[in-house]
Amino acid sequence: MVLLQRRLKNREMIRLDEERQKEAEKRRKEKEEKRDEQLRQYFEKEKAAKMEEEKRTFSRKPSPVIPALQNKSIRKEERIPSAESHISYYSQDPPQPRAPSPPVPARRNQLRALEERKNVINELSEMRKQLRSEERRLQEQLLNVASDDDGPITR
Repeated sequence: MVLLQRRLKNREMIRLDEERQKEAEKRRKEKEEKRDEQLRQYFEKEKAAKMEEEKRTFSRKPSPVIPALQNKSIRKEERIPSAESHISYYSQDPPQPRAPSPPVPARRNQLRALEERKNVINELSEMRKQLRSEERRLQEQLLNVASDDDGPITR
């Protein structure tokens, strides 16, 4: 009988413990949802404030024209080439071809790399020729040694 009471008491304690755990989990989830909602609202406010700031920035009035630039554009519009200036322009000697300007650094590096590649290829070609001539020389030497061995054996 005592054993039965202990079992019932243990079951009741386990059930109560499980209920407490469920309640704690439920409260934790509620707190988390509340925090997530607060964060979402905060970010929405920030986003709205940012949008409002961008709206104010882009809706400002355009800057006035700078007088110096304004005068230049007027002068260009006023000047109409006359027939005389047109004729004098074409009656002049044709422009002399200019010497090519030095290459920009990127192009210079590209040209240097190309030149280095050519040099490497030329060196490899020379080395290949030397190897072939050395190979021929060694083959001839080997043939000479072999032919000497085939000769009459004197004792």
